[in-house]
Amino acid sequence: MTGSTVFVDQGWFPLTNDSQENWNEFCSFIMKINAAGTEVVYSTIIGGGLNDFGEGIAVDQQGNAIMTGYGNSEDFPLKNQLYSYKSEFDAFIVQLSSDGSEVLFSTFLGGTKDDMATDIALDQDNNIYITGKTDSIDFPMIDPVGEPGGLNDVFITKVSSDQKKLSFSSYIGGTGNDEATSIHVISSDSIVLAGVTEKPISETRFFFPTVQPIQENMGGKKDAFILKLVSDTPMDNTPPTLPGNLISSVQQQTWTRQTQITISWAAANDSDSGVAGYSYQWDAITNSSPDLTVDTTQLQSISPALSSGNTHYFHIRTIDKAGNASQVVHSGPFYIDIDSPDLPQSPFSVSHNLNVCSTQSTIDIQWSASNDTHSGIAGYAILWDTHSGTIPSGQITTTDTQTKSPQLNNSTSHYIHIRAVDRAGNWTSSALHYGPFCIERSQIPDTPTGLTIGGGLFFQNHYI
Repeated sequence: MTGSTVFVDQGWFPLTNDSQENWNEFCSFIMKINAAGTEVVYSTIIGGGLNDFGEGIAVDQQGNAIMTGYGNSEDFPLKNQLYSYKSEFDAFIVQLSSDGSEVLFSTFLGGTKDDMATDIALDQDNNIYITGKTDSIDFPMIDPVGEPGGLNDVFITKVSSDQKKLSFSSYIGGTGNDEATSIHVISSDSIVLAGVTEKPISETRFFFPTVQPIQENMGGKKDAFILKLVSDTPMDNTPPTLPGNLISSVQQQTWTRQTQITISWAAANDSDSGVAGYSYQWDAITNSSPDLTVDTTQLQSISPALSSGNTHYFHIRTIDKAGNASQVVHSGPFYIDIDSPDLPQSPFSVSHNLNVCSTQSTIDIQWSASNDTHSGIAGYAILWDTHSGTIPSGQITTTDTQTKSPQLNNSTSHYIHIRAVDRAGNWTSSALHYGPFCIERSQIPDTPTGLTIGGGLFFQNHYI
């Protein structure tokens, strides 16, 4: 059995030791009772941090319980999901192992507004059918037989027995509020739904799709309906080809300051139902699988702004119009570094002292290397002048942590300025300033000229 229960105090609801406890205000639960009705075999709460409601349950041929309902918990426990949480209330499907100890499969199903599943059924091949109501115009559709028509419409969705795709999904409804409350599967090609349709107060003309109706017109504000869906659509169980020849705007495993990466690819093919589009995601995992949501019909995607790190990956797969998905193509890792390195530290001179004049006109300087968390230090820009706060330009002078000045003129205010850059091209915004140094070289007198020897006499072996 399934349902929902209001949280009052943890421990008040009967749970078994193997249950998946995750309490919130409204909790969905699955409970199995033995055939005699005398003992709870297992009992578990399934949900996230907000509100989750169990509405329908079925048991497959392996004894696994499959529940459907709806919730608005973004942290709802998902596993091998076809779709992630979208918005407001989304329908969900959860498959629990026969002993109640493990979630085997769990997915959301919905659009940008409220989507509420009310019942579930299985066919002889363990394909899953759920129905309910939706207010979303972007509810996932596969070969639909109807379009959104009113405030709420019925949805009917078939999930393949391997739980890897939607085999069929459609709206059914008219101009009013329509909700299916029960589903029965005669065979994989024949489904019966029952529910309620409600005439809007403001509508003067009312429409609900009927075929060979017993009653053609509404009898009141709310009427029951029953309908049978029969499929004569050719099946497409062949996945499309992969998106090919992925090209990125930056090289993989090469550091860059560019936070947004453009990925383009060659078009995939599908010879049966045709390509619907591509599903992709960015994350920090090497082999993720995007869900079955078509994210784009284009042949390129621009990433969101990515943070510094070396574990950015892109994953993409093709989705065809029958809901089949290709294998996933992975690209990465991409290395991004947008953080500046630290300034170099602890400068000292092995040849000169600060504020002490020296006749030696070249100065030897050493310093401790800068630190950089991500890409590492590429080098340093060096500048000598007679100012205390100059910032060197962005050009690497040395990759070492020592340098010798050029020949310096006499001055009491020589400074060295050192700036670091990392391998992604991020420079320190300021510089390490070290000085002043004093250079005072001795002046050698010029050689005198225009000398004459008194009287113009010549003195052999005498010199002046």
